[in-house]
Amino acid sequence: MERARYEWDPSTNHVTVTTRDSKPFGSGGWEFQMTPTDDGTRIDVDLERHPTSFKAKMMSPIIPFAGSVFRKSFKEPLHTM
Repeated sequence: MERARYEWDPSTNHVTVTTRDSKPFGSGGWEFQMTPTDDGTRIDVDLERHPTSFKAKMMSPIIPFAGSVFRKSFKEPLHTM
């Protein structure tokens, strides 16, 4: 379970998700930057996590290598938007 605060600045096409409480990963958040392109929209995502539990600290080094999994899981839903 995760509680987060979302802030969207439409003038800069920037969304910030600040994690307030996350059982697996503690604090941190996501930043999404949307950039219009000829083919649609490019979305750049930055993820920052501060693991607190032992399990989360052991899993956190794996997350950067999961990028291709996230790209695949987001590709179709984002393509249909």
